[in-house]
Amino acid sequence: MKTKMRNGVASYLNLAKKADTAAWALMSVGFTDLTENPSARVVSKQYVNETNPISRVVGYDWTTAFTTDQILDDEAVQFICEIGEQQLTKEDCEREYIIVDLDKPVGTTENQFEARLFEVAIQVTGFPAADGNLTASGTLLALCKPKAVVFDVENKTVIE
Repeated sequence: MKTKMRNGVASYLNLAKKADTAAWALMSVGFTDLTENPSARVVSKQYVNETNPISRVVGYDWTTAFTTDQILDDEAVQFICEIGEQQLTKEDCEREYIIVDLDKPVGTTENQFEARLFEVAIQVTGFPAADGNLTASGTLLALCKPKAVVFDVENKTVIE
């Protein structure tokens, strides 16, 4: 039996504002937590002739919690820290985020994998200290449903 490992998933943040440009930064060194939470929204309704209510999933409030050491030469970390330090809002803190499944290669191409592309708002909630080092914590908040794409990890390009 094979268990999926965290290092089988790569997360990238597009540091560029426009979707037609890309500056994908790997969220790896420095990040001590990237916990994905689909958070299904459920509606329940009980009818008079039923003993139990009927529950349905009607949507998702997807988030990913993050914690990172403030690594000075890491682009993704510094970008996230700037959002919190400058208290950026709206489109200034909204970017594309991609989760690449390294266990699912596409075809015979060596560097292309199945991925999910999200538009997210980056919410920075704190800059706590841990063992004398500053960290940053917060949440990536989904702005829409994910889109299934292919990601080339060598060229850092999205293939629709």
